[in-house]
Amino acid sequence: MVVVDPGPGRGVWNADVDRPHRLETFDRCGLGMPYTDRVATPRVDLHFIVHGAILHSVAESAIGNRRGVQRRATAVRIHACAQQLADRNGLDGFSMEDLADAAGVSRRTLFNYFPGKDAAVLGDPLTLDPVMVDRFVGGGPSGHLVDDLVALVGPALAGENFDRDAVTRFRRLLAAEPRLVALAHQRFEVMGAGLLKLVARREGTDHDVDRARVVIHVLAALFDIALTTFLSDPARELPDVFNDAIGRARAAFA
Repeated sequence: MVVVDPGPGRGVWNADVDRPHRLETFDRCGLGMPYTDRVATPRVDLHFIVHGAILHSVAESAIGNRRGVQRRATAVRIHACAQQLADRNGLDGFSMEDLADAAGVSRRTLFNYFPGKDAAVLGDPLTLDPVMVDRFVGGGPSGHLVDDLVALVGPALAGENFDRDAVTRFRRLLAAEPRLVALAHQRFEVMGAGLLKLVARREGTDHDVDRARVVIHVLAALFDIALTTFLSDPARELPDVFNDAIGRARAAFA
């Protein structure tokens, strides 16, 4: 799910406030390393290069300094803990205090990142790289709408944690929590509207809105299909599966 969004909150890890003795609790959220070790350059998977499109690393552009990396790592930690608590206890079965304790942050820091439990379980919206946004609006990088939309969202997706356990857990939450389904749908609608505005800037006011809407929704459906394949085939990586799904769709509609 993609949207042009400010990204994570303003809070950062503060050793004087956020009680470093919670390292053991942090490890139970599945990230498996102490806080200081999380301050590393985010993983960027360049397999999202499609048909020669040049992808720019959103991780490097959006969180290029140490403070930004710390902020991103804390947001990821809170999100992982929120999903695990919701999976174990239900959305209404834990409090913000429980989440703060599990993530190893103060309650004040927690609210700097997420306004509530539901938002923490969903995590931050994907953030598009401004450089790639400008390139897309200008008609690039290839001049083909489908390829360029994939190139636009690819770096943001590459910066996310799509490990199989996390994807399986989130799908289990969607099946169990109708409120979460509604919120996820609402977020998709907002992000889709943001992409439609970018397409309008790219193609002009007389562009075919329905065509753009179809392309966005088809790509979203293909990504969901790719996630299903990714979960069932441990030998394949998500970017390759997604590209393969796009190729199959092209062949089907050719």
